[in-house]
Amino acid sequence: MDYSNPNTDFDLETASLLRALKQAEGLRNTRITPSATIGPGGGALFGAGPGGTVSQAFDRLAGNLQMPQVEQQQRDLSGEQQRRIAGLTEQLNAPPTDDPIADNQKRTALALEMSRLPQARGLADELFKRTVAFPEKMAELKSKQIEAGNLEAMRLQERERADQRHQETLRMLGIGQQNLQREGLDLKKSQYQDKVEAANQKKVDEEDAYIQSAQHLEGLINELKNTPNMSSATGSIGGRTPFLFSLTPNDKSTAMSRIKNLQEYLQTKGLQDLRRAGVAPGSVTEKEWAKFAARAGNIDPNLDDASFRAELDKLLVDVQSSMQNAVSRKNSIGTPKSPGAGGNSSNMVIDEQTGKAYVYSPATGKWYYR
Repeated sequence: MDYSNPNTDFDLETASLLRALKQAEGLRNTRITPSATIGPGGGALFGAGPGGTVSQAFDRLAGNLQMPQVEQQQRDLSGEQQRRIAGLTEQLNAPPTDDPIADNQKRTALALEMSRLPQARGLADELFKRTVAFPEKMAELKSKQIEAGNLEAMRLQERERADQRHQETLRMLGIGQQNLQREGLDLKKSQYQDKVEAANQKKVDEEDAYIQSAQHLEGLINELKNTPNMSSATGSIGGRTPFLFSLTPNDKSTAMSRIKNLQEYLQTKGLQDLRRAGVAPGSVTEKEWAKFAARAGNIDPNLDDASFRAELDKLLVDVQSSMQNAVSRKNSIGTPKSPGAGGNSSNMVIDEQTGKAYVYSPATGKWYYR
């Protein structure tokens, strides 16, 4: 039988095959009871006859036919597990990259895949322990290094642009040309405003995307917290045993599914949603999400119920606080500065990068540095 479907539930298939095997064994071991009849002269005759013993014989035949089929399906299921474990192990043994955060996320994702395979549960538990122990400060340090590098590069570029503008202005003054428009250094008001508004709109879109993803994350957390009998899926026993062995299997299955959904959204799906919405790598919004991804290892169903709920509560508080910060950042995104005293607001623009003012002359139709 083909078990290569990515959504195969190996726990469910294993339990189903065990039931089928037990049923086949029961049929195969059916005892045929001879029936007795009265023959000529009053003697007793014994034989299979057309009664119940015929159906018993068919039961034994059915059991003998079903046993090899069920055993083959068990071998197929075990083989598929071993094939997947080999593939995941190969990925796990790949050389590490220079990004420890990405390596930890990859290790967590592989652990989640292995946890779906009964034969790999022990290795998955070890990987989850390594993920939980991964220093959160490492992720914060990496984010700070990236941010510092980006800021330094931006400062250097701005200094170079400022020097170029200064040298060009001196050259223009030296040859007695005040018409900055002819040399391409004038800033038309409409073009400048369009540029600023486009940049602001991009920031607004990024914050909206972040708020939407954070709201979805908040919904996943609340959904999990409100799951009936969530404690059946946590702890040293509930977090490790299949839901079929629970007194409330439906509730446990729901809780296990919601825990998995929350972990996957923290680690991969949430960041993918941000990228699809146009959030740039290395931006403030992406770095905010990286803090949540680093917390995924804390959502560990092997924790006792009280500790697990405490982790959910802490994560929920952080998500709600982060959403408030995103709303504040969005509301603080401004518009181009209005000109100060001494200039007509319709004839002047101010370069926010340098603070310089450019004035438009209706008489000449040109812009001049003031």
